[in-house]
Amino acid sequence: MTASKPEVVAYLNFGALTGEPIACNDCWSELASEPLIRLTDHERLQAEAERLQADHEAARAADKARIAELEAERKEVREILKAMFPKHVCEDMAKMAQQGKEGET
Repeated sequence: MTASKPEVVAYLNFGALTGEPIACNDCWSELASEPLIRLTDHERLQAEAERLQADHEAARAADKARIAELEAERKEVREILKAMFPKHVCEDMAKMAQQGKEGET
């Protein structure tokens, strides 16, 4: 993430006696109040969050498309192998591949 943490410009403190919101920039207010940032900082962060979300969705769609391509290619290769080899040869190859995977773990 390229955005930096926004600067706190004041604190919203609810008055202890009145219960009314009070905006102040005193140091002690940080302990029992909500930090306030500039609206422009909030809008900048919101725009960056939306851009990152769009980038994520685009990357996810590209990944799904690539997975679909790879699955189609795998299916095509399987069909070619089925046509080239008798069933018992394919089963033997599958068993050998499974044994190889089990031996790796």
